[in-house]
Amino acid sequence: MLFGLRPLYVFVIEVLKVTEVWWGYINTAFFIGLILGGLVCSKFSPVLEKSIKITLLTTSFGVSIVTLIFGLNYMNWISLTLVFLSGFIHQIKGITIHTYLQKITKTEDLPKIYSAQHTLISLVFAFSTLIFGGITEYVSVQLSFIIAGLLLVGSGLYLVAVRNSGSHLVIF
Repeated sequence: MLFGLRPLYVFVIEVLKVTEVWWGYINTAFFIGLILGGLVCSKFSPVLEKSIKITLLTTSFGVSIVTLIFGLNYMNWISLTLVFLSGFIHQIKGITIHTYLQKITKTEDLPKIYSAQHTLISLVFAFSTLIFGGITEYVSVQLSFIIAGLLLVGSGLYLVAVRNSGSHLVIF
């Protein structure tokens, strides 16, 4: 999940001040967003394919904004809405990334690219879980989400820079 398990659980208990049942509600909202995002991609795939780079930019900044607002939010119902939006936007972004990779890459190179991509994602996930768990434990759970949102803004700025340079995106 986008936010990681430890920070999200702490956020539910300490910031939203609701029971752990809300952790389930939040996860459900995220996965409903994922499902609906997939359905939207399926329905509007020709439109999304024509505007892959714009879609990547929009979803990158959309995810960062949603994450920042989520981290600053104290209201449980707004949190559900934001997590739903996060799942929705993440799914569109993920499908768009895979579509882009498949369009610009030779078929025989895709296994290498996907294995490298997933290896890097796993490593980054492992280290970020440790780092954000520490930030959550010793500093502030909301700071974890603010930092995550800012890092996501950085990924959006990277996409803008690559788009302006005219070169291909390097997508992890």
